[in-house]
Amino acid sequence: FCCVLLSARSPSYLLLSHLCYVQLFASLLDSDHPMVVHCSAGIGRTGVLITMETALCLMECGQPVYPRDIVRTMRDHRAMMIQTPSQYRFVCEAILKCFSRLLYIISSYGTFLQHV
Repeated sequence: FCCVLLSARSPSYLLLSHLCYVQLFASLLDSDHPMVVHCSAGIGRTGVLITMETALCLMECGQPVYPRDIVRTMRDHRAMMIQTPSQYRFVCEAILKCFSRLLYIISSYGTFLQHV
């Protein structure tokens, strides 16, 4: 399994680089292998990563992404996932950034196909 430790000293804006790190390792692992993510309480920064992973999976499947619903569902299983408004804002901005990147890739591919 892959283990990612997030330091309490890591500001929220650095989590995007952690997400890239997690995606890199996730791509190296088979889907049969679990990934373990942990921060000090296991609900704040870990909640951000779980929310992002869930959102990315929904995007890959062509499903709508509703961050509030993802957080509510997570909180049904573990109270207080995503602890602060800044963490929730970060998640929403990161989801938007990923979605924008996905749209850019799709439109670039469409442009490529027109010229082939």
